[in-house]
Amino acid sequence: MGEWKQLLPVGLAVKEAGSKGRGIFTYGQAFKAGDNVLQASPIALVVSKEGRGEYCHYCLSRKSANLMRCTQCKFIYYCSTHCQKQDWSLHKQECAGISRISPNLPTDSMRLLLRCILAYHKRMKSKKCVPLPNDAKWEFDLLCSNFDDTKLEGYSYMVKGVHLLLGEPSDFAFSFAMDLFHKISCNTFTVYDAELKSIGAAVYFIPSLLNHSCWPNCTVCYNGPVLNIRLLEDVADGQELLISYVDLLDAREVRKETLMHQYGFKCTCSRCCNNSQDSTDALMGSYACPNCSSPVASSHKMGCGFQVCPSHGVADIAVADDIVHFAQLYLQKMATCRIQQNWELLKKLCSESLSRQRQSLYRINISTVKTLEYFMDACIEMQCWHDILDCSETLTEAYSAYLPTHHPLKGLHLMKVGKVQLLVNHQTREALGKLYQAKKCLSISHGTNHHLLGIIDGLITEGRLTLEPLSNIEICQ
Repeated sequence: MGEWKQLLPVGLAVKEAGSKGRGIFTYGQAFKAGDNVLQASPIALVVSKEGRGEYCHYCLSRKSANLMRCTQCKFIYYCSTHCQKQDWSLHKQECAGISRISPNLPTDSMRLLLRCILAYHKRMKSKKCVPLPNDAKWEFDLLCSNFDDTKLEGYSYMVKGVHLLLGEPSDFAFSFAMDLFHKISCNTFTVYDAELKSIGAAVYFIPSLLNHSCWPNCTVCYNGPVLNIRLLEDVADGQELLISYVDLLDAREVRKETLMHQYGFKCTCSRCCNNSQDSTDALMGSYACPNCSSPVASSHKMGCGFQVCPSHGVADIAVADDIVHFAQLYLQKMATCRIQQNWELLKKLCSESLSRQRQSLYRINISTVKTLEYFMDACIEMQCWHDILDCSETLTEAYSAYLPTHHPLKGLHLMKVGKVQLLVNHQTREALGKLYQAKKCLSISHGTNHHLLGIIDGLITEGRLTLEPLSNIEICQ
């Protein structure tokens, strides 16, 4: 533990975490919900192809109208000459490589591997590096790898692509690059903007030591490229800090498959081990009783395709199973529409799917929730305000059931709903209630100084000014 002390902030320590290997624990003190317990800059970072003309590739500021494109490779964008100069030590060889293979373009994974290799050579030349535990030469020597023979062909393709980007040097170490890519594959963080939109990928050293839970006590928040670990709840001295590696709105089977395939372990967190009929995951997959609409876990079967309703006996589940399959197929079509920004078709597909789902699925079945998320996205883009409000309460109920209390997705959803309610006549009081709830949630997940809190304060002020007299306002804060 002593070797790690100089690499961690006060109050944290690296310790053994049983079958999970190492983990990060609180040490010598307790922390409160909302505390920012860890910050880290990336070893390497890339902006995704989808965001490369919208975000600065160094500081990640969003200035799509004023970004300057690298004049040589015409692929990388910066918001200023300062950012371009700061990134040049890594982009110099990357720039030459991208220019060399043009008009072909490297994948995001190739670029991340390339930048990690360049970061390695940069560290080997530096004389100001902080000593690492176990006499490690650089950070990746201390990270875990998920070696998988079934991925060798795909990884080999990536490594050969990086070899080409570097100009096919004779001293290129294929085995080093292959081992490095195995480590990158299970230690990469998706980088989000303030509204949880994916904008890139990065590798961080100390945060990679954090273990996973499907009900985490921490969340990841970004300030540009700087990663912050913020607490979603109070954490006692000696307790492990846990983040989620997967989408918490995925069903248990999907989460487990993702964790095994991507990270090589079987999740044994309290949520995944809860097999009761009233568990979070049972609710996610639940069907609706055709008589009372109460949830019935899809795994609670009796005989030939029947499920037990607590109030009305049994109900046929064959139709419900078909609808789940139908909904999953439609979700794939919706994802394509969203990428293509075909909002009208997306809204139409959502309406068709929801119409069928209401026949047999519980109102916050996860297929319905994911469909409603797409529906809300389409309605926001099309400014269909009343349609947004029609589905918002169901999403609010689902997020309350499936996410930790102060999860950022809940706060962002409440902020959007409150903003829409301000645009709709006679809903100002309701809007203020949502905005106060959003402020409480986001002050913990994002921090009280985050610019989103300033936006919410502005909306609250706007709402309060529309209500007269101010002395009679009674808002649930």
